[in-house]
Amino acid sequence: MTTPEHIAQATACYLQQLSNRETKVMDRMDEATALIAAATHDIDHPGRSSAFLCNSDDRLALLYNDICVLESHHAATTFRLTMGKFWWMVARAANLNITNDIQTYQLMLSMFSADDKINIFKHLDRESYKLARSIIVDMILATEMTRHFEHLAKFVSVFGTDVDSKETTHDNDDNQILIRRMLIKCADVSNPTRPLKFCVEWARRIAEEYFTQTDEEKHRNLPIVMPMFDRTTCSISKSQIGFIEYIIHDMMDAWNSKLSTGSYTNQQCLNTINVPGFIEMPEIVRYMEHNYSKWKLFEEQGINTLSDIKRKQLTLNSEATGSSSIEEL
Repeated sequence: MTTPEHIAQATACYLQQLSNRETKVMDRMDEATALIAAATHDIDHPGRSSAFLCNSDDRLALLYNDICVLESHHAATTFRLTMGKFWWMVARAANLNITNDIQTYQLMLSMFSADDKINIFKHLDRESYKLARSIIVDMILATEMTRHFEHLAKFVSVFGTDVDSKETTHDNDDNQILIRRMLIKCADVSNPTRPLKFCVEWARRIAEEYFTQTDEEKHRNLPIVMPMFDRTTCSISKSQIGFIEYIIHDMMDAWNSKLSTGSYTNQQCLNTINVPGFIEMPEIVRYMEHNYSKWKLFEEQGINTLSDIKRKQLTLNSEATGSSSIEEL
C-alpha cells in the first residue's frame, strides 16, 4: 500500500525551504537531485515502520537484512522505476511465475517498453548519473530517524558558528552532504512548522497510521514498537508537544535563523543553540512556536483522541477562512 501523504509532504516543504542560502551553496545537480529525493523519499511506503517489518519478518526486512529497511526500499524503488530489468527481479522476489502467466508477462513487457519515457537519467553521462544516484540515495537514507541526532550533531559542528565565514561551504563535498541531509530531514518532519490547520491534519494522519500499526501488532502478537501510540490511551496533543520539544526545535534552530524566545517548558528547548541559522525563513519558526502553544492549549482542554482532533479541525477550518495572520490560523 502506498501512503501518498508521505511522498507529497517533503516535496512541498523542500520547495518552500529553497532560499537564497541554499541556492548559493547548491549547484543545479544538487537542486535537481534534492527535488527527486524529496519527491520519492517515501515512495511505496507500506504504512508501517521498519521495526514492524523486521518484527513481522516482512519480505522487505529480509531483503535488506533488517538495516534501514524502509529507506533502502524507497531508494531502490526510485531507481527501479526507471530500469525495467529490476521489475523482473521484483517479480521473482514476489514468487510470480511469469513464464506461465501470459497476462503478467505482457504487463512486464509493457513496462519494459515504456522505460525510456520515464527514465529521467537517460541523457546523463555515466559519471553524472553515478553522482546523481549517490546524492539521491544518501538523502533518502538520511531520513532514517535512528541516526537523527548523529546527523544533527554533525551539521551543528560545522555550521553552528559564523556560517558566512565558512569558505569551504561551497566546495567541500562533506559539507555539501551535511547540507543536503539536513535539508531533506527538515522537510520530512516539517508539519509543526506549517499553518495550524495543516499541522493538525498531518498530526492526525500520522497518529492514525501509528494507531493502526499498534492495532496490528496486538492482533498478531508482535512486539509493540510504539506503545505510546495506543488509540485507547494516547494523547495526540501530548505526542506533538514532545515531538516539537525533542526533535523539531533543535533541528529548526540549527537550520533556520535564531529562534525567538518561545514558551517551551522542556529544559532542552530552553538551551537553544543561540547562533545565526543556516537559512532565513522566520515564518517557519513563528508557525512552530504558534503551533506549540496551541498543542499545549489543546492538551489543557482535553483534546487528545482522534475524535477530539477531528472535531477541533472543523472549528479550525472555519476560523481559518479569510484569516491572514498566523495568530488566527
